[in-house]
Amino acid sequence: MGHTVIKWICELQRRFTNYMGASLREKGGVYTIRLTVPGYFHINQGLSGEYNDFFTEWFDPYLNYHRPCGYVTETITDYKGREKKIYGEYATPYEKLKSISKEKNTSFLKQNFTFEEMDKIAYNMSDNEYASLMRKQQYRLFDINSLLKSTVV
Repeated sequence: MGHTVIKWICELQRRFTNYMGASLREKGGVYTIRLTVPGYFHINQGLSGEYNDFFTEWFDPYLNYHRPCGYVTETITDYKGREKKIYGEYATPYEKLKSISKEKNTSFLKQNFTFEEMDKIAYNMSDNEYASLMRKQQYRLFDINSLLKSTVV
């Protein structure tokens, strides 16, 4: 095997050891690179409804009401024409939608929804409380999945 390929594989292992498992195996003179990404696995077909319920009841509200996102406030262009974006504002998507609606004096909500109703959902719990409850539900769901995997052979 060439030295450049081995250097590339070593670099690959060095880069991905923090968050991805990269391993190099030699079997009969053939080198195999195995990359395993945590979080990507087979979902049992019988649990697809429970996964869908978890995402609609827990994960989506967490992303929309409790997890802040960065928004671009300034774009700087250098002499080569490359753009560098400055993320100076951090807010949840719900807070950003609310602030844009106030700035433009328009409501972007469907006719059946109001900001008062959505405030009850958003401010019912703190961000950290909701995140811990969501993680408990996620761990419960993954424990069910692992139990079903171990019983099915």
